[in-house]
Amino acid sequence: HSYFDTRFGYPPPDLYAAYAAAEGEAFDARRGIWADAASRRRYLKRLKQERKTPAGRRNPDYAPAVLDARTFNPADYLNRYVRLDGAVAGLRRLSKDVRLIQIEGPPGEHPPLSVAVYPEVAERLAVDQWPVGARVRLEGFVQVYKAHLELLLHYGTRLP
Repeated sequence: HSYFDTRFGYPPPDLYAAYAAAEGEAFDARRGIWADAASRRRYLKRLKQERKTPAGRRNPDYAPAVLDARTFNPADYLNRYVRLDGAVAGLRRLSKDVRLIQIEGPPGEHPPLSVAVYPEVAERLAVDQWPVGARVRLEGFVQVYKAHLELLLHYGTRLP
């Protein structure tokens, strides 16, 4: 089966990567819910509404490599799900308790990457406790919001 449904909860942080990998393997092998084309389309649509997608190498919406924020060009990944390592440059609250995290980009070349975090995600990941300078791994879709490219956060964690 290996559809890992985050609408109702998340595995413990130490198991998240294993769940994502199992889902990606099932997707690539077209096993379980991923075997039938109609089922595949239906689940991909639902997952996109949850702001995620399977970590399968055959999934055109998924960028398989972990990217470095210092060399990341969001325009190259528009509407794709990425995993990105970077450092927190700032954090602020917007209206409706949405958080906006700034991630350091290439020195002097681009402004920091904006990462939009919905309240339920911010609370689950405790992003308010991520200090400036903290190294983080972020996952989500690159999107356009008000004519600016940003990452819409699905999952993230502080790195050691």
